[in-house]
Amino acid sequence: MLKERWNKVNKDDRDWIMWDFAIVQAIIDPQWTKQVLHKTPSENTPWEIYLYTEIDSKAIMDDFWSVFLLSW
Repeated sequence: MLKERWNKVNKDDRDWIMWDFAIVQAIIDPQWTKQVLHKTPSENTPWEIYLYTEIDSKAIMDDFWSVFLLSW
C-alpha cells in the first residue's frame, strides 16, 4: 500500500515526505515528536488541539526499516 501511494504521488521520483505515514508513526511513539497545545482559529469552533511542530524523521525511519526488514 505504501509503495503504491509513493508511486502515485511521487511520479518524478524526488525527495518527498509521506506525511500520512509520519503521523501514524508519531501516534505509535509520541516521543519522536514535539507537540504543542494550540487554540483553533477564531473562525472555527473554539477548542484546543495538539499540533506536531517537530518529528524525529531518523527515529521514525529507523523503526520503520527495522520492522519492515524483519517481515521479509
